[in-house]
Amino acid sequence: MITSVQERMRFAFIYNRSLGLPCTNGFLPGDMDKDGRLTSSDALCTHELSLSICPTSCGKDCSISLCDVNGDNKCTKKDVLSIFHRSSKSSTD
Repeated sequence: MITSVQERMRFAFIYNRSLGLPCTNGFLPGDMDKDGRLTSSDALCTHELSLSICPTSCGKDCSISLCDVNGDNKCTKKDVLSIFHRSSKSSTD
């Protein structure tokens, strides 16, 4: 189990490289609460940002730094779906 912040950052880097995704300040794109995992909570937070509901339920302002998963410099329903899909996929692995 990943417990320390350093381990989470290392895991995010390895995970991102395996998906071909860039790290965002050492965190996994879409990991809105920065816990090292993509969860449905991250998808909800991204959905709120895509609707300009700020601050979000995870306490984020309207910056899109982590919610932009597909690299289009926007926080949209495409990002929400991608995060949700990846979170459900990782929970079954």
